[in-house]
Amino acid sequence: RFADVQAFFSGAAKQWPNSSFNGSLNSSLNRSKVVLVERDTASAAYQFLLARILHTSASEYKRRLASIEFAGEAPVTIKILNSDQAACKFVFNVPGSIALIETNSLSLPECSGVGTVRIDGRLPSQEGYRLR
Repeated sequence: RFADVQAFFSGAAKQWPNSSFNGSLNSSLNRSKVVLVERDTASAAYQFLLARILHTSASEYKRRLASIEFAGEAPVTIKILNSDQAACKFVFNVPGSIALIETNSLSLPECSGVGTVRIDGRLPSQEGYRLR
């Protein structure tokens, strides 16, 4: 669900729920820690994350993540990478990781081994996909 994506990237959810995404992900991910793959703050992917998913500013987002750790909760695990290719390689090799990448990057060789997450039952190629 879109709300799950928001929860992951906002730091509200730090583990994959049981039977994640209709079993489309490897069952070993169930209840595993979520690793967020983000891009640098100047990238279009990062700006999309802030504006279209989290509906916040960069400073508010950083403040939210810092407040999680300050409150004594487990910190959010974030890996910042510089390209969709690097993000796909990381997601392929690190169980539990999730990244926002451009739809056209799905055709890159580096992205061929990663799964695409349905959002509210829809894939990026389908009408009504919320992450456009």
